[in-house]
Amino acid sequence: MRAPVSIFALTRPTPSSGRCAHSRQPITDVLADLSTPLLRSTRRTMPLHNCKPKQLRTRTTAKPAAWRATLTYMVSTHSPEQIIELLRLSPLPGEGGMWAQTWIDAHGSGIYFLIRPHDPSHLHRLDGPELWHHYIGHSCRLLLLHPDGHITRPVLGTDLGAGERPCVAVPAGTWMAAETNGSYSLVGTTMAPAFNEGGFELGDSADLSSRYPSAADDIRRLSPHQ
Repeated sequence: MRAPVSIFALTRPTPSSGRCAHSRQPITDVLADLSTPLLRSTRRTMPLHNCKPKQLRTRTTAKPAAWRATLTYMVSTHSPEQIIELLRLSPLPGEGGMWAQTWIDAHGSGIYFLIRPHDPSHLHRLDGPELWHHYIGHSCRLLLLHPDGHITRPVLGTDLGAGERPCVAVPAGTWMAAETNGSYSLVGTTMAPAFNEGGFELGDSADLSSRYPSAADDIRRLSPHQ
């Protein structure tokens, strides 16, 4: 199954025709006029087998005051296999997933990272902070085991009303794992300073399960095969 990416296009009627034109009003002013319940009400999913390549579909809500919110669906026409070929992704040993370096210098580094149902990002930690970014495909669930013992489960994605976020920061020393909520998630990660192999460590299922017992089932499922 191919995954859609949904975005909001904020529009307003022009005085002369009543037709919608893209607004140049500051985004803070626009958001003040559009309540969270309204934005949530526009969220829909669309069966992808009914979509033609590059097809855009929109639905306009009832307008609050002078503003209307239009939800535009941008359909990804690429399968995971095509993404792997186009971005020249390779298997990431140990951690899992498919990856390609996008940038590295003395100050930082970044990668593309593709997660599929049978190929998650297994538990690991880094010696520096890492930013995760959502690009296309389904959202993905992160499991974060923090050094002080608490556990968080942010969802990386674009459905802001449902609590998803397009960027998630993982502090240094935090055990992390990620799995897709659908057929695939294409994400990216950025580090500054740059990633170094010596600061990477794979998780041990028995050790982490004893330290974070409430997440033991997820830890066993998301631990690398060692």
